[in-house]
Amino acid sequence: MRLFASLFVAASLLTAPAFAAGRGDVFSVSDVAVDVTSADSSRARDLGFSLAQTVAFDRLVKRLTLPADVQRAGAPASAGTPLDQYVDGVDIQQEGRSGTRYLARMSVSFNALAMRKLLTDKGLTVYETRTAPVLVAPVLAGGTPEQAAAWRTAWEQGGFAEELVPVAVAPATLTGAPDWAQAQQAAAAAGASTALYVVARVEGATLAVALTEVAAGAPPRGLGQFTTAWQTSSADNGAVLFRALATAANDRVQNEWKQKLAAGAGQRARVAAIVTFATQAEWQQVKSALAQASQTLVSDIQVEAVARDGATLSFSHTGSDAQLAAELNRYGVQYAPGAGGATLRAGRL
Repeated sequence: MRLFASLFVAASLLTAPAFAAGRGDVFSVSDVAVDVTSADSSRARDLGFSLAQTVAFDRLVKRLTLPADVQRAGAPASAGTPLDQYVDGVDIQQEGRSGTRYLARMSVSFNALAMRKLLTDKGLTVYETRTAPVLVAPVLAGGTPEQAAAWRTAWEQGGFAEELVPVAVAPATLTGAPDWAQAQQAAAAAGASTALYVVARVEGATLAVALTEVAAGAPPRGLGQFTTAWQTSSADNGAVLFRALATAANDRVQNEWKQKLAAGAGQRARVAAIVTFATQAEWQQVKSALAQASQTLVSDIQVEAVARDGATLSFSHTGSDAQLAAELNRYGVQYAPGAGGATLRAGRL
């Protein structure tokens, strides 16, 4: 690779990419379901928007804090909080209405600075550092195909993709016992270095959900089990119970990560890297991958120099090298750490 000194300043000023610097999606809450009935459709719609903001606010507070901290210091409740000063916008994902009923799924975006101040003023620690995604395989044993579909829907529409540990739902073909060899391909496609099998089992009048994490080179790790009374109807197919259990399972994953952050894990490491490329399209591929990874693991990207066939840059990241490699590979870039610095090149492993 030929890096010419005369190109250093010009390359930094003219060809350095405008990488995304923030993680605004941490402060967005999607898949907020509302079902409101009122005197007329206009009033029902207004109530639906108000309810969506209330539900999203409570979900965001839970996302950014630890339960133990909330129990100690308390948390702002949506019922007593003027939400207009914290909500930046509401987007409709799906919508349906009749004469008096309004049904919708919405995404609510919050102001990051205002939310941080609100929580820190309450004496709460705010956790917003993301790690690599986890691949979740929802498996149902002992139920009907309709119930299996409801269990999967609970994860797909749970709004978990924007969590601190983003959740990617595995293809429906990934079933059976927890097995990294079976999950690895889907995990790589999602940028995940681990897979979490959430196996729901209907046993008579009981519904039990067991969580098992699998990863390369490690034995399966149990993350616990949830049990509840199994009550369903032909119209419901257990959807309400499945949503509650999916939320509980996700909470366990998220709180484990926040506890690691509280203990000092998740600290950012600085990486110096050499990028090799044969064409400008390959260089654009690397830039695009880093920009997309800035929504999860990567931050503070600096391009030092660019030449005809390579570049030098540096960035910070959370998580392990394996997590970073999986995340970049998801966007079509190979990452290889080394004692003298990392290397990046376009192309999937």
